[in-house]
Amino acid sequence: MADWIEIHVPCDTCDGSGECSHYQENLQQCPDCAGEGYVVRGDFYNSMKKAKEDYPTAIRMIVIR
Repeated sequence: MADWIEIHVPCDTCDGSGECSHYQENLQQCPDCAGEGYVVRGDFYNSMKKAKEDYPTAIRMIVIR
């Protein structure tokens, strides 16, 4: 039986920093990750190993049953 796995990956927009700007001197909270530095993905997987293969840059993975 597959489990839902919540996967946190670095935000592509801000490269995981949580801040972005059009000009370096004017940093603002990243709109895509709300300043967290990561975004949440998720899917059903039969094993954590398969999830890690699909998301090798994951910061954290949480099994939701």
